Amino acid sequence: MTEILDKYNCPICQCILEEPCMTTKCFHIFCLKCIRDFIKNQLKKDSSLKQFDCPICRTKIGKEDYVLAYDLQMEIENCKLKCKCGQQIPIRLYEDHQESCPSKYKSEDGSIIGGYNCTLCSKTKMDRQEYVKHIEKEHSNENGVCAICSSQPWGDKNYSTFLLGHVDLRHRKKDVSEQDYNKEEIDIIKKVMELSMKEK
Repeated sequence: MTEILDKYNCPICQCILEEPCMTTKCFHIFCLKCIRDFIKNQLKKDSSLKQFDCPICRTKIGKEDYVLAYDLQMEIENCKLKCKCGQQIPIRLYEDHQESCPSKYKSEDGSIIGGYNCTLCSKTKMDRQEYVKHIEKEHSNENGVCAICSSQPWGDKNYSTFLLGHVDLRHRKKDVSEQDYNKEEIDIIKKVMELSMKEK
């Protein structure tokens, strides 16, 4: 399982890859947003830069030296993890499943028996939305380990990040239109790939 999760983890945000893209010079893979934010932050420091060091190997890459990794995106969409409850859960839905899985977080009466414990203070037993609101209210300017990510099978309990930006990007529930749009986009990619395979 660790090998599978390492393959699908973004080295910048330490979460499952979102819109994976690969650098064309050194072939390292990142979330599209992560590499764009990385480049944007480098430009803030020096707007005259034409090339940037790869966050992993320091190979010089340009602003457009990356391509979307559609094959890896499809692998991620089809990858499943086995939950403690016995179900095979798509990796993208694993975090949501854990939120409602009775084997991990809830007792028969629906009360929370596990939940997320803040890594910066003594607040415990929060569900995901409570945790996001807690970070917004109590730790909006702090770095720390994300309690949600560190509890996942792919989570690193030592990875510290700017928590407010991280939870806003990774753990705020997306509205239905965003989910439908992403699924629609994936379906289109699948059809294009199927057609291209038939043409060969």
